[in-house]
Amino acid sequence: MKVMVYRIGSLGDTIIALPAFNAIRRQFQRDEIVLLTSRHKDCRVHAQDVLDGSGLIDGVLVYDGSKKGLARPAEFFNLGRRIRAMGIQRLYYLPPRLRSHAQAVRDHWYFRGWCGIPEVIGTEGVTRPRLRDAAGRFLRLEPEAAYLTGHLTRCGVDTQEASRGLLERLVSRKEAGRVDMLFKQSAGRLYVAVGIGGKGTAQKWPVERYQALVKRLVAARPEAEPVCFGGAGDWREAERLIAAAGRGRNFCGIFGVREGIEALRRCALYVGNDTGTMHMAALAGIRCVVVSSARANPGVWEPLGAGHRVLRKTVPCEGCELRDCDVPGHPCMEDISVEEVLKAVTGELVP
Repeated sequence: MKVMVYRIGSLGDTIIALPAFNAIRRQFQRDEIVLLTSRHKDCRVHAQDVLDGSGLIDGVLVYDGSKKGLARPAEFFNLGRRIRAMGIQRLYYLPPRLRSHAQAVRDHWYFRGWCGIPEVIGTEGVTRPRLRDAAGRFLRLEPEAAYLTGHLTRCGVDTQEASRGLLERLVSRKEAGRVDMLFKQSAGRLYVAVGIGGKGTAQKWPVERYQALVKRLVAARPEAEPVCFGGAGDWREAERLIAAAGRGRNFCGIFGVREGIEALRRCALYVGNDTGTMHMAALAGIRCVVVSSARANPGVWEPLGAGHRVLRKTVPCEGCELRDCDVPGHPCMEDISVEEVLKAVTGELVP
C-alpha cells in the first residue's frame, strides 16, 4: 500500500508529531509512507530536516505554503496533479489543533476529488476548539502531541506506547558519534541546556535575563555549566550568555536536529523559550523549565510528557497569536522574573 501523511508546520510542529509518525510506521511496516508538508520562506528548519533518513517515512512531497494571490490556486492545482500521479491509496490527515471543520471538509474533497486518493482518513470530526469560557478567560487546551495521538486512535491506528523506540530510530550511530566528538563531557559537571531562540520576539524572554540567570545559577551551583542550543542566528547571543556565566558550550548552528536531540539527552535539564528546541529536549527525555509567552492558549504547545515546569503570566493581551510582540513592555514575558526562573531551575536540579 502507498500511504500519505499530511502534516504541515516547522520544527516544533514536526517534533510533537513524531509519536504519531512512529505509530503509523509500526502499523505500515512494509508499506511506502510519503509525507505531504509545506515549506515557508521564513522557516529555518522544515519537516524533512527531521524525518529524512529516520525510517519513519520513505519520501517527502513539499508544496510552497507561502504562495499568495493567484499563485496559491496554481500551486495546489499542480500539487494535486503530482499526488494523483503517485497513486496514493490512503491518506492520514494530521491537522493543526486549531483547524476548523470547514477547512477539514475543504481538504477532504481536495484530496478525494482532485488528488484522487480513495481513502482519506482523519478529516471527519475535526473542529476548532473553544478558546475562551463564558467569562472570556482563555481555556486550557489539550497538548498538541496528545491531540495528534488521540486523533490517530480515533482513526483506527494503534497509538499505545507511540514513543517506544523513537529515539533509537531517529538518531543514527554516526550522529551519536559526532555528538561524542563535539560534546566532550567532564566528570562532575551538571549540564543545563539553554534555549534562547524563537521564531519571533513574542516567544523570547530577554537575553539579558538569561545572562543574569546563568550567572546566578553558576554561583549557586558551581558544578553547573550552561549549554546553548539553537540556530546559527542565536550564536552571538549565546556567546554573550556564556561570557556572563564564565563557562559553557555553544552549539547554536552546530548540530542538526537529530544530533541536537542526542546532545540534549546528555543534559540534566532544559531552560528556555517555548520553541522547537524545547520540544527536542522533551523528546530527548529531559525535564524542561519553559519561559512561556501568553500568545496562545495554555497547554496547547507545552512539552511532551510529564514533570515539566511552565512559567506563564496572565495578561490583558493574552491569546494575541502574534509572531512579533507590539505591546509596549512585552508584559507576558517581561513580567517573568529572573528569580522565578532561577527558583524553578534550582528546584529541578535538587540532587
